[in-house]
Amino acid sequence: MDSINALTREAFNLFFKNQQYDVAWKLNNQALLLAEKEQHSHPEKVIEILEQQAHFHEKLQQFYQEKTTLLRLIDIEEKTPELAARYLGKTLYLLANSYVAQNDYKSAEATLLRAISILEPSSDTNAEILTKNYLQLSDVYLAQQRLEIAEVPLQQALKLIEEKNQIDLYWQQLTFRKLEKIYRNSKREDLANKMAMRFVNIKPGLTAVPDAKPKGTFKGAVIKPGNCQQPEYPREALIKELQGATQLRFLVNENGHIIAKYISKSSGWKILDDAVFEKLSTCKFEPASVNDNPVTSWFGYQYTWKLE
Repeated sequence: MDSINALTREAFNLFFKNQQYDVAWKLNNQALLLAEKEQHSHPEKVIEILEQQAHFHEKLQQFYQEKTTLLRLIDIEEKTPELAARYLGKTLYLLANSYVAQNDYKSAEATLLRAISILEPSSDTNAEILTKNYLQLSDVYLAQQRLEIAEVPLQQALKLIEEKNQIDLYWQQLTFRKLEKIYRNSKREDLANKMAMRFVNIKPGLTAVPDAKPKGTFKGAVIKPGNCQQPEYPREALIKELQGATQLRFLVNENGHIIAKYISKSSGWKILDDAVFEKLSTCKFEPASVNDNPVTSWFGYQYTWKLE
């Protein structure tokens, strides 16, 4: 397992940090060959490596290859109920995203509805991925100009957020923003204002972190040099000359790991917020400390998108 993990980590770094795509693919395929030899005892490793392949294809906009890889994943997961329960909803979500990228909204809708039907009975353990499927389904309906039903999956996502306590703040904020937009477009200003207030007032649900700095000599968390992927300017944003500043908040534990994150202030453009949120969520940190003892603490960061 250590060899497989080392190969996939190296492949990831070569692909995303160094853009050495050919070498990254070779290492990924090496890892896959090793994992397939142990597939009966560790099938999850094959799934993880194929997920990495699908991610590589997505970034290179190789949509046919991405779809082929995801369909292979689905075939593996469907054969084992335990794997299906853990992975199938996520894989179907990724497949739907691939269909959306190709403007195949009919296939995306069918895939998302299937994912939702699988995830809903186990919403206690799959709340976040279920929320993502609801949000994507709403986007598919909007892309098809089916405005009368685009609100329905958003209401389902909202209900899930209110019932569960494990959904990332980012997805909560996104749900409120999408509902606000639909309400404003349909002239339901009271509901729109309610969603806007919920977006502004959303707070982290972790009560273990004190509001005030603890007593003693406090040093805040800092990003480790060379351990943070800088976001690329999204092509669509460049074309439209979009600019702005996105403010983020990360909860960093005593080991330097991000355990919660959310957008504290939007740039005004979802495409810019999503790009910086995805990249900076991979940052590595030196944890905050009190009297040189590591502690959990919030870390604030502002990323400014500015055209030269």
